[in-house]
Amino acid sequence: MLTWDGAGEGMIYNVYKSDKPGGYSLTPVNREPLKELSMKDVFIINKTVFYTIRSLTGSVIRDEGPASVELVVNPEEFVPPAPEDLQAVPGQSNVYLIWKESAATWVRGYRIYRETNEQEGFVAIGETQTPSFLDGGKPVTNRNYRVTGLGPAREGPPAEIRAIVYTEPR
Repeated sequence: MLTWDGAGEGMIYNVYKSDKPGGYSLTPVNREPLKELSMKDVFIINKTVFYTIRSLTGSVIRDEGPASVELVVNPEEFVPPAPEDLQAVPGQSNVYLIWKESAATWVRGYRIYRETNEQEGFVAIGETQTPSFLDGGKPVTNRNYRVTGLGPAREGPPAEIRAIVYTEPR
């Protein structure tokens, strides 16, 4: 979603997109000039794109003003948010982890870490594309988990759940 400040009352806008800085075509992304100060666009998640916006008065001639400052959208800079509402459900021979799916549509998956003792620390035990994970490792008395979102190039901050206590079935 692109948003911008208006250039004045009654102005309309054209949005231009390019895969290289400063290299815009004469054809805007939008079919008709925009009255709103925003526009949704789809881009390829593994490619940097550049945008610029020009205002118009809407007269019969193409009366575009100067180009705005160039906006760079670099997916490598996208950092996923920490997963929310991480929960653990111990089973008889495993632990189920569940959390809310990220609202960021570009999150490509999640990485799960487990800590069973402080000497080893957190160790990656798997990845998933869904907001759930089954830890099939034999449960121990006390266990900690971290889950991170995976972006196009970066891993986000972790959500943690600590002191998951496993009780032997009776």
